[in-house]
Amino acid sequence: KILSLIDRVLLLSKGGVIYHGRLDSIEDFLLSKGFTVPYQLNSLEYAMEILQELYDPFENASIVLPDNESQKQNTKQSIVQYRSSRITEISLLSRRFWKIIYRTRQLLLTNILEALIVGLVLGTIYLNIGIGKEGIEKRFGLFAFT
Repeated sequence: KILSLIDRVLLLSKGGVIYHGRLDSIEDFLLSKGFTVPYQLNSLEYAMEILQELYDPFENASIVLPDNESQKQNTKQSIVQYRSSRITEISLLSRRFWKIIYRTRQLLLTNILEALIVGLVLGTIYLNIGIGKEGIEKRFGLFAFT
C-alpha cells in the first residue's frame, strides 16, 4: 500500500547514484544488472538488500579529466557578483520568522504565554521598590536583567 504512493526512487550507495527512476521499472534495471527478484520480495526491497553489490564506481567515470584552467574559468563565470544588503537580509529573515510563528498557533500561544508569565513574575519582584535613589537603581537592574 505504501509503495503505491511512491512515484520515483533514488537509490544511493557509497556516495554514488545506483538507480534513479520509476518504481515500476526497477525490476527491469535489476534484470539488466544480472539480478532476479525473488518471488517473496518486492523489487525495491530486494534492490535495497543488494545495494552494495550494485555499486560500480567505474560505471560512468570518464577517462580524460578536463584541465584546471577551463574549470577555473567556468567557476569564475558562475560566481554571483552581488550581495543582498544587511537590511534586506534582516527584513527577509524576520518576515520568515514571524510567518513561522504565526502559522504554528501552538508556538504563538506558547510565546505569548511565556512573555506574560515572565512579565508578571518580574513585575511582582519590582512592584514596591519606591521612587528614591535605591528604586531607580533597582529599576536599572530590571532593565539590565531583561
